[in-house]
Amino acid sequence: TEDFRKVSKIGPICPYNSRAGFVFPRKYDGKYLLALTLNPDLPPSKVVLIYFDKFSNLLDREFWEAALSEARLVLQGTSTRPLVEIGTPPLELDSYWLLFIPDVVYEEGRFREVRATAILLDKDDPARVVARSEKPLLSPTLEYELTYSEPLRGVLSPSGVVRFGDRVLLYYGAADRYVAVAEVDVEGLVKYLLKGGS
Repeated sequence: TEDFRKVSKIGPICPYNSRAGFVFPRKYDGKYLLALTLNPDLPPSKVVLIYFDKFSNLLDREFWEAALSEARLVLQGTSTRPLVEIGTPPLELDSYWLLFIPDVVYEEGRFREVRATAILLDKDDPARVVARSEKPLLSPTLEYELTYSEPLRGVLSPSGVVRFGDRVLLYYGAADRYVAVAEVDVEGLVKYLLKGGS
């Protein structure tokens, strides 16, 4: 859109099963860098990085065929954590990119709960995960995080992040119905993650 009154649909952006993506706010070796969740509906999912020269590349099927074969893996789902997915856009720190991501509880072949955790990516090589919290930073416990989340026990899905000095505000979806915010000290969080996040 040019005026936020008339909107033109351009998508779909990519010709396969994907969602939850963002473009890093700076280029790497002169290229844009797209982080994208692949196969979220057919786990195990994965988070990959794709380099591109111009945004029109993203509308080209031939580009995607080549890009997928050259994509750099960041996170891969496992048998106990089959769904990995992007949550917030990256927050640039001195040496890292900080991302808040969903931590999905998977039990008895079903998704049971969505919580929030965080990862640090290397600033020079964003495909390298420097640290990941092994325990959730936030779990659904409040009524508005638990209500309307059937068949899940609760949903707390990280969606946006803003930094104010030494504090970070994490905006998250609660039970797929509300938006809420949590606050954390960024230096304390980075230290926690680098110590193993448990």
